[in-house]
Amino acid sequence: MWRKVGRVCTGVILRPFRGFHPPSDLMQRMACPPFDVIESDEAREMAKGNEKSFLHVDKPEIDFPQGTSQYDDAVYKKGKENLDLFIKNVFLFLFLFLLKWLTQDEKPCLYIYSQEMKVSRTGKVHVQYGIAAEVSAKQYEEKIIKIHEFTRPKKEDDRTRLTDTQRGGYIKLEKCNKQKKGANASPVFLCYRGVKEINEVIEEVTKKQQPYADFISDDGIKHRLWIVEEEKLTDKISHLFAQKVPCLYVADGHHRTASAWRVYKKRREELEKKQQYTGNEAFNYFLAVVFPAEQLNILDYNRIVLTLNELSPDQFLKKLDEQWTYEPCKCVGKKETSEEREDKEDTHASLPLPVTKSNEYRMYLHSKGWFTLKPKPCVLKDVGDDIIKSLDVSILSDFLLAPILGIKDLRNDTRIDFVGGISGLQRLQEKIDQNKSGVAFGLFPTSVDQLMAIADGNKIMPPKSTWFEPKLRSGVVSHKNENLIQFHNKQNFQRIASIFSMPLGRSFGSPVSHDYEKNTIVNFF
Repeated sequence: MWRKVGRVCTGVILRPFRGFHPPSDLMQRMACPPFDVIESDEAREMAKGNEKSFLHVDKPEIDFPQGTSQYDDAVYKKGKENLDLFIKNVFLFLFLFLLKWLTQDEKPCLYIYSQEMKVSRTGKVHVQYGIAAEVSAKQYEEKIIKIHEFTRPKKEDDRTRLTDTQRGGYIKLEKCNKQKKGANASPVFLCYRGVKEINEVIEEVTKKQQPYADFISDDGIKHRLWIVEEEKLTDKISHLFAQKVPCLYVADGHHRTASAWRVYKKRREELEKKQQYTGNEAFNYFLAVVFPAEQLNILDYNRIVLTLNELSPDQFLKKLDEQWTYEPCKCVGKKETSEEREDKEDTHASLPLPVTKSNEYRMYLHSKGWFTLKPKPCVLKDVGDDIIKSLDVSILSDFLLAPILGIKDLRNDTRIDFVGGISGLQRLQEKIDQNKSGVAFGLFPTSVDQLMAIADGNKIMPPKSTWFEPKLRSGVVSHKNENLIQFHNKQNFQRIASIFSMPLGRSFGSPVSHDYEKNTIVNFF
């Protein structure tokens, strides 16, 4: 690390760590979407029949009967139990080798994580390369890690309780008299203004080294992971961040970041009262994947309003006339007769093209169809160059959603819903047609430059302003610093199997539930 060679840190602290990750052959089965982009019922269905899905760790309510509150104490306890089991469990690979569900690297590493997807808006292939590492909770407190949106207290409380429970406090291991410490099951998605030298190191690693894991997730996104364990390289990357990256920006994961900071603050205060705080405890850091901002892909984050505030469609359109212009927009796709359309539950055979520039919207109004919607010059003059007011999401909220539809609280008003651009305009039309009323809006994406400028100014975007795609997968790399007693013996398979009382003929993938000798955790290589 940079401290070893006496360099002064003027920027971001980025540290290697001993990560937990599945064997490469298990990665696809275990990796899952982040907890905050799927509902509990969807997660339950996604993990059905897959005991190795990391959703059992990230959304433990799926292991309870439907209707169980995700805020129940038993759910948080289950999240810790599941994480512990994922670390302890083994499976029989090729009927020859015992492999752990999660293996911890022997020494601190950095992890290069790439994602590749085809962008439907442009038809181009998008690739982004991030570095999974520890970042500093104190630097979040110091605003070196910057935010652009507020969190919802209930959601933040939920992540804080799960993170704190999975950390397990400061329980001393009976046999080694050392503290158990630290757990971040899922990473935060951060970005920074790109640095040429960092890009060159990433390129060097990914060209010279075969990826540890290479898989395609259910949504068609290609994921690859490289493990950087050479100390010379990890030091070099840490030095570059310390010297050339003045700050990081939270792209996705404001609730995870806030909960990691709250656990840090709580644990630090507990130790300071006992005069035992050193600054080296694991809770001082949390897991993140940091990407150069220029590589990121932000999609539109669209709005659906299920009621017209007691207006008829014609009355609603008339209300728009004062500050908006609108006209039917050209749609592409198969044209149908009215009889054919009436015979179908969905009517998405003909859709408009997505918005291609700022200050323009697609609007789908029930019983009226698709329109191109634009604010009048008087609106644009009113917002001027204000960095917040001039955002497309702000213009829609301030000059339409609030004054016409009565939606002033985007966070809590149940009449409005938000749909990420990955679902396309088709999803907007489906929702309105199913509801048989309401209006939907397709927006132009907020740019990453706007995001960073707003965060630099200590300002906050309206809720649901950005939808980053692809999303990080949980379970690819996890962070749970813990003093473990490890045995590394590649040759003595019979001795290892006997520790777990593994019966011959045990079914593939079945978890081992036997107690471990001496509270130890065994890694197999």
